[in-house]
Amino acid sequence: PMLAKLIVWGQDRATAISKMDLALSDFPFLGLVTNRDYLKRILKHPQFIEGHTYTHFVKTYKEDLGPKEVSGEEVALGVLAYEFFGAKTKKQGDAGGKVSHQTAWDNLSGFRLN
Repeated sequence: PMLAKLIVWGQDRATAISKMDLALSDFPFLGLVTNRDYLKRILKHPQFIEGHTYTHFVKTYKEDLGPKEVSGEEVALGVLAYEFFGAKTKKQGDAGGKVSHQTAWDNLSGFRLN
């Protein structure tokens, strides 16, 4: 079942696609399994970007829209980068340089992107 509808607007197609990509990346789908990555692959497909979409678009480009195979080395590098750059942040006011994990709830500023 559909849980929500995400709608964006832009002066042109490229702007709207860019906003949708950003919204899909930033929207906190907490605890849910989503098709976010699949939708982002559709947004980045050259035929979609050019506006060549039609009823059988997904079926026609099924091979292009499937998930990319990732090597073990790429996974290890991704985990390392996440741990080094993104997983831990210093909160202001923490005594002794304590490190805490930041969650999506730490900085909710609204979901609308202008």
